[in-house]
Amino acid sequence: MKPCFLFFILLFFLPIFPINATYPTLNLESKNLKNYAFFNSHYYLSYVSKTVDIIMLPSQWNRQEWLTSTTILGGSSVVFLFESSLNNWIVNHSNNLTDSIGDIGNVIGHPFLLVPLTGLTYTYGYYTKSPLFERAGLLALESLILTGITVKGLKMTFQRYRPRETNDNFQFKGPTLSLSEKNQSFPSGHSALAWATATTFALEFKENNRIVFGSYALATFVSISRLFDHAHWVSDVIIGSAIGHVIARYTVNHYYNKHAVSTISFIPILANDLGLAVKLSF
Repeated sequence: MKPCFLFFILLFFLPIFPINATYPTLNLESKNLKNYAFFNSHYYLSYVSKTVDIIMLPSQWNRQEWLTSTTILGGSSVVFLFESSLNNWIVNHSNNLTDSIGDIGNVIGHPFLLVPLTGLTYTYGYYTKSPLFERAGLLALESLILTGITVKGLKMTFQRYRPRETNDNFQFKGPTLSLSEKNQSFPSGHSALAWATATTFALEFKENNRIVFGSYALATFVSISRLFDHAHWVSDVIIGSAIGHVIARYTVNHYYNKHAVSTISFIPILANDLGLAVKLSF
């Protein structure tokens, strides 16, 4: 299947496909999302504070989140010791199928696909008065941009050579301002962007199991495909995927915290006497 043909298929079908989460689904009118509109300057200016928030995010983690991140980093460190051999195994077992998987994954995880996808999702929600699709598109775009900023900063800091350039996974050149694709291996940008998009859709469409499964399946496919394309080491893919997932969860969580509405409920109490209780909900 030609990549361009696959591009239009995915562009049409992926919005109906998305980790179960505890975030509530708010019944918002489209006009209430105007602060997140593509052409609203405040929306883009907010990326400055959100980028700072992401840098400071570990300071807000609880014990479970620290345990999870430590496990991921520890696993990646172990993989780092053996990934040169893993890359040799992948190269020695390459065939037409693995090459095709690499090519397709390159298309699915490319920002030239994911950015229009989020835009179309938003546009569909806007014109059909569907707050769910409108919100999902805007939050997915935000996740993509924040993830892209983070990943690019790390790539320029580490300047790790790709496995197609060397068999030595210890080759780092950074930090430099070089934009050469030869040494932009760590972390995997395609994996990060795919997981950022998938996680956002999964959280927003959490009531639809097909969307949840389809989104994470595609993100996993993209991550694996980067190995078959000889574009990344295994640790690049693991860390990139984790970055995209974490930033997407931050983005969705930040949105719902910002739009949380407190309500006051009056509850009659019948005991010996008639009373009234006040309940404050956030």
